[in-house]
Amino acid sequence: MVQSFSFFPIFDDEAISVFDALKQSAHLMKGHKLQLFLLGLLLGIIMAAISIVTLGIGLLFLLPYFYSVHANFYDSLTEDETTSETTESKDDYLELS
Repeated sequence: MVQSFSFFPIFDDEAISVFDALKQSAHLMKGHKLQLFLLGLLLGIIMAAISIVTLGIGLLFLLPYFYSVHANFYDSLTEDETTSETTESKDDYLELS
């Protein structure tokens, strides 16, 4: 689960190495593992139920939705990361003044 976002940093920055992408993924997931687990559990239950009812045809629509929700979760984690870095740098500037 820690490396579940390891391919997103490679898409964001093609110059990043695989090991750096794994490190960045592990860093982003600190404190968010339970959220991702519950999100996957909820979507998995919904996907299973709809897949059974529609005899698998519903997966044609649900799999892209599942991956886009995963991508949005990654985007929200990276936005939180950049927001906290900006806040920390402003706090450092105020302390130096």
